[in-house]
Amino acid sequence: MPVPADERPVAEQAAGVGALSVAAWAEGAGPYARLAKWLFPNGGYGAPDMTWARDLLALQRAAPGTSYLAMTEALPMLRAVMDTFEVERPAAAVAASDAAYEAALGLCFAGRRESEVAPDVARLLAENGHQVVAFAVVGAGPDGADPRHGAGERVIADGDMVVLDLVGLRDGYGSNSGRTVHVGPPSAEERKVHGGVREAQQAASEAVRPGAVSEA
Repeated sequence: MPVPADERPVAEQAAGVGALSVAAWAEGAGPYARLAKWLFPNGGYGAPDMTWARDLLALQRAAPGTSYLAMTEALPMLRAVMDTFEVERPAAAVAASDAAYEAALGLCFAGRRESEVAPDVARLLAENGHQVVAFAVVGAGPDGADPRHGAGERVIADGDMVVLDLVGLRDGYGSNSGRTVHVGPPSAEERKVHGGVREAQQAASEAVRPGAVSEA
């Protein structure tokens, strides 16, 4: 398995890598020539749907006789039908994320900067079984409305709503949990808005069923 040299330690510790050989390449060298040596000259290969065109085209230039097919076309039933193992692992990742969120409710928010709270949230993800913590967003007040916000220097105050976005990997499966917490007692208007959102979520959850079609 080829990886950039600076990512080799993380790759070697990933679940399931023990049976693979990890080969690293130096920054700027590129993996394509090395990858081409591992491919059959006229072989057909599946490519993840999110493969960058830059990488796929470079690989085709390095191994011009090879052909590629999107994984959703090559392996449709493997994604359509999940065995017990595949069901349990994502469920465990979600449960671990939920546990991290519940623990985060016990953190001190008021009077601290977003950037001070974020490491605590990331630590809780790790303590609850995530081998990789991708990021932990902490967005207070207006920062919570910024979809690209990470964790800034805004000091969290009583009365703030704080968006928490917890993202990590547990046993190779990703969890992504976005929640909003309130620092101190919420106002009547905030409770009203929260109630409306919750009712909409509940209605959507109840409408989801096999064969359901959106009426919107």
